[in-house]
Amino acid sequence: MREFLDPTDRRLAKLLSRDAQDSVNRLADRLQLSPPPVRARLRSFIEKKVLKGVGL
Repeated sequence: MREFLDPTDRRLAKLLSRDAQDSVNRLADRLQLSPPPVRARLRSFIEKKVLKGVGL
């Protein structure tokens, strides 16, 4: 079964494609979220194998 990314996940993926070394705080600011949900989304990306080898 194919899993889809929600709009926020897509925005996060787009930001990471531009600068994969952006900090969680900066990503959170750009997404208008707090850092904990951004970290959770990054962990989810790793579990879903959307991302590989990220330092949190």
